Amino acid sequence: IYREVKAFKDPGSRQSATLPDTLFPGMKKLVRGKGLTAKRMQDIFPWSRRQATLKEQLKKKRPVIMLLKNIPACLNGSRSKKFGWHYVVAVGYDNTKVQVVTGWKEMGASTTSGANAHHAARSSRFDGAHAKCTWNEIRHAAPGLFWFQ
Repeated sequence: IYREVKAFKDPGSRQSATLPDTLFPGMKKLVRGKGLTAKRMQDIFPWSRRQATLKEQLKKKRPVIMLLKNIPACLNGSRSKKFGWHYVVAVGYDNTKVQVVTGWKEMGASTTSGANAHHAARSSRFDGAHAKCTWNEIRHAAPGLFWFQ
C-alpha cells in the first residue's frame, strides 16, 4: 500500500505520514483488476452506522483499517490523547472490545515516534503490537474506516 499511496516523510524526522485522501486512492489503485474493491466510510457518518459496518466486515474476516483521530487509552496505557491521528487495523471483536493491531511494536524507536509518543506502559489490554479497546474508546477516537472487499 505504501508504494501506491506515496507516503511522505515528516520534516525533521524519520516518521512517515499518509493522509486519508491519499490512502484511499492508493488502495483503489492497488486492487484494480484483481476482483476486489476498496471501500471507505468517513467519520462524518453516524457512529452507529460505522460500528455496524465495522462489525459486518470483521464478521466476514475482513480486517478494517481505522484512522483514529484521538488516541484512546487502550493504546497509550493510561488516558486518551486528543488530536493524535494514527492508523490501526481492526482484526476482531466481541460484545465489549475491539482487537486492533497498532503497527508500533514492529518498528524501533529510531524510526517512529508512535510507540514512545502514545503509550506509557504495557498492560493486559496492550502488548505493543495488539490492543483490546472498548467500543466506547473506539467511538471517542472518531475513526474513519477503510477496507477491501
